[in-house]
Amino acid sequence: MVSEWNECFFNFELCHASSTQITSTDSSYFATTGFTSSVLIGTTTLAGVKAVIAAGANPVALMMDSTNATGMYTIYRNSNRDFGYIGSGASLFTGSSGALTDFSIRASQILSLGVGSGEDMRINANGLVGIGTTTVTSTLDVYGSFATRVTTITATTTLDSTYSTVRVDTTSNAVGVNLPAVAGACGRHYYVVKKNSGSLPLTIDASGSETIAGSLTQTITSQHTSLHLQATCDDNSWLILN
Repeated sequence: MVSEWNECFFNFELCHASSTQITSTDSSYFATTGFTSSVLIGTTTLAGVKAVIAAGANPVALMMDSTNATGMYTIYRNSNRDFGYIGSGASLFTGSSGALTDFSIRASQILSLGVGSGEDMRINANGLVGIGTTTVTSTLDVYGSFATRVTTITATTTLDSTYSTVRVDTTSNAVGVNLPAVAGACGRHYYVVKKNSGSLPLTIDASGSETIAGSLTQTITSQHTSLHLQATCDDNSWLILN
């Protein structure tokens, strides 16, 4: 029976055409072919699909490995037409500089994601991303609300990618907000607002010789006054949008 299993393993097409059930002597593998045209591994129970892998308590159900220099990928096809690929970025995308361990998904037309039976997000053929909508007309099209982090600070702080809206409390002392270098934050937005009343100022300071609307610093002294800032790499500066 082992020889039959080995023949099946190395010449699957021959076994697939057969109406004979073939099993291995190892209880962790069971294969059946023929009228059901199904392959079962680790189980003898059909599930109405072409292949079933029952891993039991083993956390690894399936492993695919390759030593190809650009990695590997699997193809999903219908009626001889490819519609999706899963694999390493270097093997899926033209000109990709990704590592062989980068996990990538590529769709021929639209890449859809969802929880349950509905579609929640899609990337269309032009690379536009839609959330909550199938009519995508912008780089990011959100049909609904979105939220960003709101942080309150009471001491001088250097902002990074974890900040968005910053409320500055100068009740006890003047507070500085230090902006990151534009080169590492191109396009990033910050909203900076003075939380409290009182004369102690809030000072926003750009990195090094970079500027904020032409000045090295911007100062806010009035409660509830805010600045909406955006980093622009065109001239390594910060714009004031409000």
